Amino acid sequence: EKLNQQEKSIVQKLMELAGGQAIACSKKRKCMVPKFSPTKTSADQVGRHRRQEEPQTKANATLAQRIEILNWYHTNGKNQSWTANHFNKIYPFLHLKQPKISDWLKHEASWRAEYEGTSAGVAHSVKRVRQTQHPKVTEMLDLWVSKAMADKLLLTGEVIRQKWKAFADRAGVPTDKCISLSEGWLSRYKVRNGLKQTKCHGEAASASPQTVYKERLCMQGLIKNGGYKLRDVFNADESRLFYA
Repeated sequence: EKLNQQEKSIVQKLMELAGGQAIACSKKRKCMVPKFSPTKTSADQVGRHRRQEEPQTKANATLAQRIEILNWYHTNGKNQSWTANHFNKIYPFLHLKQPKISDWLKHEASWRAEYEGTSAGVAHSVKRVRQTQHPKVTEMLDLWVSKAMADKLLLTGEVIRQKWKAFADRAGVPTDKCISLSEGWLSRYKVRNGLKQTKCHGEAASASPQTVYKERLCMQGLIKNGGYKLRDVFNADESRLFYA
């Protein structure tokens, strides 16, 4: 059927209205759509946030590195802050600061003793130094050992153990909190303080092992050639038992 002029105007108006609404809706949808993908933007933000929260990896210095840094400190003006800044460029993962260098200087003597008694390969891999239990007691023992060595006194493992117990008692350390003072502890203590084992024979504490060995062979020859039986051979210190 043919539409009259009025009907055509109505249809045209409806079409315009419909088209205009579609355009408006289209524009509205476009305004709601962000320029970038929400999912991608959210992931990027989360990733950046996580990277900011993640702490930078911090490593412990090996024994060799500590000795290297302390050597540089002593040969370059003994400036702790300067030393820390210098080695932060070489070992950035150590995050060195002036208080750290100051703390290292307190343990320098024991670390150097340990370094000298350790092979190069092990020193480069050793990162942690066992913390000393009861540091006050150990400090008193270190001072006493230093004085005893200066006075050329004979130190034995048992003497060192007994002195540690005496200092622990003076420091008020409970018996159940005392360390075991095992052979392993004694060995580590000797290494830290540079103590070396020497063999002393009777009153001749200063006799060299070579001299003792030669004299021992001489005595064995005298006993054998003289026809003495072992039951008739005595240490001179024991002879007093026959005259008491």
